[in-house]
Formats: sequence, structure tokens, C-alpha cells
Amino acid sequence: MNPDRPQHSTDSSCLGQTTTAKKPLRIRLIHGTWGRAFFLKKPRWFEEHSLFRTRFELALSKAGIEADIKASPWSGAQAVTARHLAAKALADELLQEQKDEPPVTQIIIGHSHGGTVGMLAAHQMGEGGRELLLATLATPFIANSSRSARLRLHASFGDLDC
Repeated sequence: MNPDRPQHSTDSSCLGQTTTAKKPLRIRLIHGTWGRAFFLKKPRWFEEHSLFRTRFELALSKAGIEADIKASPWSGAQAVTARHLAAKALADELLQEQKDEPPVTQIIIGHSHGGTVGMLAAHQMGEGGRELLLATLATPFIANSSRSARLRLHASFGDLDC
């Protein structure tokens, strides 16, 4: 990370906290089921030099945000066990990173079941997962819950509609 460039200012007020600690971003891109698409000749959305990644890096750079972006590939197999194995590996990696690295803001962007992998990893991380920021795109539901379960989530995390 370049110390001369501004870092991301973390404002997590929507989670009931108000911090403005400046930490660099560490972003993980996670593909969904069959995202490995071995038959494609061009880079897949999460790989270096893909159209998405190039535009994303450019947008961050123009905003003065320095980020370490990396793909977190997994088998992409259409199986619950594959997603759980990928989540366990990701959770272990993120928890280790939290111990080893200077403080960073960890972000996961997951598409389809890549979002499922990210959600499962955050859950497996326990308290370490509370610091994780997660964006999911077209991610299937993991489970349905009653309204009372959603209210318990609200009590734990505050207003999540921000």
C-alpha cells in the first residue's frame, strides 16, 4: 500500500457503530457455481484484466481509494459440500489475515453461490466475521426465516436497511 495515497475511510454507522478509522481495503472476488468456466478464452469477471475488474480498479483509483483485490477461486461445483468446504477455507484465510496483517477492511464480493460461500465464511468466522463487509450479487437464499428471526438479527446488528 502506498502511504501517500488516501485510504478508505470506514464509516460503519449503519451497523450501530460510528468509526472513521482509515484502513486499506482488501477485497476478495468470489465466483459462483460453474464460475470457473474453463472453456472461456477471456478472463472471467473476477480475474485480473477482466472488464469488470479493470473498471472496478479504475473507479477505485479515480476515487483515490487504494485496494488490494484478489480472486478467491473455489471448485464452483453445484454441491452444498463444495460451498461449505470453500467457506471453511475462506474463513480460515480471513481469520489468519486478521491476525497477521496490519488492520485492513476486509470486503467480499460474491456472485451467485460465491455470495453463499461468503455468507457461510462470515458465519464460520464467529466474532471475526462481524468486521467483514459482504456484498452479494444474485445470491440464492440459504434458508427462509420467520419474522421473529429477522427481528433477532435486527437486535444483534441494528438497522441493516442503510
